[in-house]
Amino acid sequence: MILRALTPGTTIKFPLSVKMSTVNQNKNECNIDTGPIALTLVNGKQTSAIQVDWVPYAPGGINYMASDHDVLSGIFTGCVMASYSAAKQRRIAHVHTGDDAGAGLDCKDLMKNLLATSYAPIFAFKPFDKHADGAVAEAICLKTTFGGFGCAPFGLITASNTYHVIFTRKVSNSEYVIESVRDKYGDPYAF
Repeated sequence: MILRALTPGTTIKFPLSVKMSTVNQNKNECNIDTGPIALTLVNGKQTSAIQVDWVPYAPGGINYMASDHDVLSGIFTGCVMASYSAAKQRRIAHVHTGDDAGAGLDCKDLMKNLLATSYAPIFAFKPFDKHADGAVAEAICLKTTFGGFGCAPFGLITASNTYHVIFTRKVSNSEYVIESVRDKYGDPYAF
């Protein structure tokens, strides 16, 4: 199980080709730069690799991937991670929220409408909620040279439908040290 490999102190190394963010969207559902990736995990002198499905952030969009495997997405600063069923196929999405991609590009209402008319909701959560997780993020940021960008929360939905946030400390654009892993099942998000 993937969670056994994601322990505090472990460094996650993403392939250099992996994008954390894709091209800006215009308040739409999309499937961009998603797919399986191999992560290198380093814990002390032990190195291993795991495969996960990756869904990057698409500013102004609902970026999704159809997957029955473990799905990782990030970096979260307030967006929502959602699982839902479309034609009996599980989809995992990184749902853009807020106005940082431009005025009127928040996708919460679009996702709410899709879940009410086209898809069956499974579960949604905020991997990072500034009100609940702000103190954790601040403590992590103080440990890095990246300042306010030093805390990098990733969302994880496992193949067995468990929901987690992985709080990491940014080391480089492709390396992140795990600070903690928390279950988010008790914190559902309603669109």
